[in-house]
Amino acid sequence: MPAIEQLPGPAGLPLLGNALQLKSSQVYRQLCEWADRYGSIYTFRIGRRRILVISDAALIGELLRDRPEKFRRWSKMEELGLEVGADGVFVAEGQKWRRHRELVVPAFDKLHVKHFWSRLEAVTERLENHWRARAIARRAFDIRQDSMSYTVDIVAGFAFGHDLNTLNDKDSVLQGHLSQFLHTAARRQAAIFPYWRYLKSKLDRKFDASLAQINQTVNEMIAQARVRIAVDPSLCERPGNMVEALVAYQNNNDTRALSDGEIVGNVLTFLLAGEDTTANTIAWTIYYMARHPDIQREMQREVDSVIGAGTRLSDIRQIDELRYVNAVIQESMRLKPVFPLLTLEPNQDVLIDNVSVTRGTPLFLLPGHLGQQSGCFTDAWQMRPERWLDDARYVDDNHKAFMPFGSGPRYCPGHRLAKLECLMAISTLARNFHVLPDPDAVETSEIYAFTLCPSHVPVLLSKR
Repeated sequence: MPAIEQLPGPAGLPLLGNALQLKSSQVYRQLCEWADRYGSIYTFRIGRRRILVISDAALIGELLRDRPEKFRRWSKMEELGLEVGADGVFVAEGQKWRRHRELVVPAFDKLHVKHFWSRLEAVTERLENHWRARAIARRAFDIRQDSMSYTVDIVAGFAFGHDLNTLNDKDSVLQGHLSQFLHTAARRQAAIFPYWRYLKSKLDRKFDASLAQINQTVNEMIAQARVRIAVDPSLCERPGNMVEALVAYQNNNDTRALSDGEIVGNVLTFLLAGEDTTANTIAWTIYYMARHPDIQREMQREVDSVIGAGTRLSDIRQIDELRYVNAVIQESMRLKPVFPLLTLEPNQDVLIDNVSVTRGTPLFLLPGHLGQQSGCFTDAWQMRPERWLDDARYVDDNHKAFMPFGSGPRYCPGHRLAKLECLMAISTLARNFHVLPDPDAVETSEIYAFTLCPSHVPVLLSKR
């Protein structure tokens, strides 16, 4: 029975370990390169702390299913979350997590998402008009920025029932504050020592300013929800959005109700996770659309057939008819997984793949890396949407190695809304425009900022 110290891994420096090899924006890619070199289970050090890295599909699935009893999120993530007020379902553990999830998850069920359709349709219409102006201008632009504004508007509407209209409001800075938050979170995750608690850099001061602005927005929206419920107490029985539902539990004196700080934490968590992950999925999908005209043509053919004479989906039931568009989004998530790194630790001494691991040892799981492994997927590095359409050429694909929303009890509660956002934006783009990569732009690169972001996605649009 080998100890963790006996596993293969990169050589490090005394005291520092491998910290100098881990640039925060490239942490995920470095871990993947080491996995290719040292195998599906290896170890490295940040300072004196030894970390176990796993990129085996069956083993990752087993560990995720054993939460929250046997494993929990890496305690450093909870510490960082609580430090900035993100006291929500994402960082909560044990019974606290069960209470948060019991109250938060119903806000994302099929009925609530369906009721949100009209607001989603309105924001998508605004995006379509925005893109029409882009096409008329005939100038290249970074479509990732549009996807981020789109998802901020949707998430804010779903959480608060409030239309921020960041697509058209040039003075709205919430989107930029959210991005700043995630970049800093990724940098602090890889830090050896929490220096920012003692000496703040320019970036840390900028982060503090962004956090203050985000919290101000969240608290204002919660205060407005309290006023609406005070004026119309019937909202306690039929809340119109996530914040109203959480406030209603308090007003009904429900023993499970979240505290004011926990409501703020959950809304903050939803804003951060919901905006960034979905925006980057949309951006990466458009990246591949622009570079694969044959795939784009097939998407357009399907969308034209489903939508007919309209310019975008008019009924939520049409979503199920977009099988090929959905396959393209799935394939984009496989090749560019926006949440590719999960961090856990065992609640007790355990055996992992016959390796003795002590309680509290950080475990870095690489579910995103599985998508590019030839042992999991045929033509692993190629864009093949057909693999998600029961194509006989891909019967050997291991779909259990595809975990864009996690796995097990802590499966992402917002997956329905995220999929709907992606399908609405991408189908609207395919129905109305041709999209090409900007030939004069610098090539897009990956940036790890807690999620896997494209550096930019410069494109040219023309009306169909």
